[in-house]
Amino acid sequence: MTLKPYYSEAGITIYHGDCREILPLLTADLLAFDPPYGTNEHGGYGRRQLGLEVIDNDDDTTVRDAVLALWGERPGICFASPRRAVPPGRWDYRLVWDKRSPGLGAPWRWQHEEVWLRGKWSNHPGTPSVLSFSPDREMRKRWHPHEKPVPLMVALLQGASGIIVDPTMGSGSTLRAARDLGRQAIGIETNERHCASAVLRLQQEVLFGS
Repeated sequence: MTLKPYYSEAGITIYHGDCREILPLLTADLLAFDPPYGTNEHGGYGRRQLGLEVIDNDDDTTVRDAVLALWGERPGICFASPRRAVPPGRWDYRLVWDKRSPGLGAPWRWQHEEVWLRGKWSNHPGTPSVLSFSPDREMRKRWHPHEKPVPLMVALLQGASGIIVDPTMGSGSTLRAARDLGRQAIGIETNERHCASAVLRLQQEVLFGS
């Protein structure tokens, strides 16, 4: 397979395609992975019933598990739903992303997602394991239904070193955070519309979601 970047500028590269085919061909040091959670059994939290976008490959954790198997025991970050089993593999830390607002569901409303980390981290000792960042609702309508806040990704990435790869980059929060940190990063996305959104965000001078 011959790789041709969808976008490449200032240390940030994007590939349009299936991450399971592209990831083995890349060289990177840190996985920053926000995979489909496999929680689409009820129509994507009601998004399908409302005529809104749902996530590709979200019916199960096949993509998540395949990518983690390809990556192995190298340093990584993996987001996950508390409604599903722990992502496979060895993990050194479990963090919590507090979204500061409850999601949909009954009888308890989910207000958090899990963040699993593996590797060495240079964060200041005593950094809280609960990361509180509100999602930008307008960003999610405009860019991606499960957009991660760029400040959240900055907080996670700044404690690790090396070239970052995001195999399911969506509209590019990880890449934007990497750029703002002066880091090299690679993104892979199967949806070309999200690739275009990521390029647009990378070209902006003002940080979205800040």
